[in-house]
Amino acid sequence: MVSDQLNTKVADVCVRFNGNTIYVELPVPVAEKLDGKQQYEIKLVSIEGREQEIESALRKIFEGKVGFEFSTSP
Repeated sequence: MVSDQLNTKVADVCVRFNGNTIYVELPVPVAEKLDGKQQYEIKLVSIEGREQEIESALRKIFEGKVGFEFSTSP
């Protein structure tokens, strides 16, 4: 972990993966504890043919948590 990295623990988080982009939405109280942003968009590059592998990894990371969604639409 980077020493100036902000972090906080949450019970659940809203994460959507559409095959090449990860969208994250945070509740206001969580965002306020961090950098104030409620939404993040993470574009993945050079993943052609690995979408299913990435989806599987994300499902494992968020296993037992509410809020992970795989979507074919942006």
